[in-house]
Amino acid sequence: MWKLSKLTLFIIICTMSVSAGISIIFINWDVFESGKGVLKELMQPVLFILLGLYFLFPYVKRLKEESSSE
Repeated sequence: MWKLSKLTLFIIICTMSVSAGISIIFINWDVFESGKGVLKELMQPVLFILLGLYFLFPYVKRLKEESSSE
């Protein structure tokens, strides 16, 4: 498995969070009234949020390993 450093994981988490926030801004909210294309509008922000959470768990694991070794 590919082991990333704490700094790299933190940068990836921050990038995913900012990307999710920016993509939420550009959602066409009028689609929700018609009910068509809701999944297509929400797919990108949800993807960024899930990727941020995916990288959050190894980051927390690294922090715990570092604090236990000290």
